[in-house]
Amino acid sequence: MPEKVSAKETINPPKAMNIANWITVLGGNPAQAERRARTVVKAYGAPYRKYHNLAHVAQVLRWLEMRESVYPDIRVNYAALKLAAFYHDVVFVVGARDNEEKSAEYAARDLRAMHVPEKHIAQVVMDIMDTRHMDPPATHEGKLMVDADLYGLAGMFERVRADTLELLAESGAPKDKFMTGSAAFLTSLMLRESIYRSPHTEAEESAARRNLARLIPFMREQAAAA
Repeated sequence: MPEKVSAKETINPPKAMNIANWITVLGGNPAQAERRARTVVKAYGAPYRKYHNLAHVAQVLRWLEMRESVYPDIRVNYAALKLAAFYHDVVFVVGARDNEEKSAEYAARDLRAMHVPEKHIAQVVMDIMDTRHMDPPATHEGKLMVDADLYGLAGMFERVRADTLELLAESGAPKDKFMTGSAAFLTSLMLRESIYRSPHTEAEESAARRNLARLIPFMREQAAAA
């Protein structure tokens, strides 16, 4: 397995997120890319974002870049997929049920303003909506997108547990309610035949299952003690 990407890392957005290049590859006009990217980066930097922030986006993008490099697949439109990753949590309202929908709408507006063809915008929107983790993705890109979003579960256990506490702090929910609900969601992942949907994810699958086998009891203990 390729070297793992750190679950939380600081990045320089203009270098790590080559928005203009992705827009160009898709046939759009990159003249506004830097300005629009800065606005998105600012949104991710809101102080209430403890988990759904720029570090999470960086992790998602780095995993996708690793996949593109190590397991190239001509069926995958990586430029559109990376744009979906960049925008997938741009709108995040604590407790809202339509964050993915609003993020997809935000992305579509930006990409239309940069004259990206509609077929690519449609893919970006679909990939963002797949991060609701409800229905199985219908496309190769969607499978990679949801796997990248869940990649943090395959990191070091201490980091996975820290992510859980960051999500709790971000949620503002009572501890018992948050831990009970999150444990239920993670249990649903464990009950799947595979947590990860794309090929060549055996190592991630094994690591995530080991982590969840420890994390779910921890969450239930935290809920009971709250």
